[in-house]
Amino acid sequence: MTGAPHVAGGPDSTINELGTLIGVPGLKLDGNGCCQLAFDGRWLVTLAHVPGAQRWLLSCPLTDGRQTVPHGSQTAMLRANFMGAGSGGGFLCIAPDGKPCLQFQLPLAETTGQHLLDQLEGLLNLAETWAERLHRGEPTSGETTAATHAGGERPPPWMLNRV
Repeated sequence: MTGAPHVAGGPDSTINELGTLIGVPGLKLDGNGCCQLAFDGRWLVTLAHVPGAQRWLLSCPLTDGRQTVPHGSQTAMLRANFMGAGSGGGFLCIAPDGKPCLQFQLPLAETTGQHLLDQLEGLLNLAETWAERLHRGEPTSGETTAATHAGGERPPPWMLNRV
């Protein structure tokens, strides 16, 4: 990103700006540097200011946690993390409570309220896609590998480039 970093007011100002943009004036972080936003009665997104890393962390569970994530789906999540190709540059993970989550990290100094809003929209769109994918289930890693080799698919060109 070019230009001067966003430093006006820090995380409290940024979260307040986000609140104004989404119609929740006075939105603020709690004592732990977090706030949670519910969307569509389905998604609970946690926004956390991580001062030690100078980052924002956005985290959204993809299921209600009442079901376990099958091995094949876990494999699909890990594959999607490769180069951020299936995770929108974020990462898919399993939280300590067993819920699959989609998470984004944003540099604190470059993040405005509008940038947070844009990232929230991207996170929610991907969460919808992944929740549906997890609900349907994924083939096991063996089935995926066998199908790929049987179909003769080549790796994408960017994987073949030398650096």
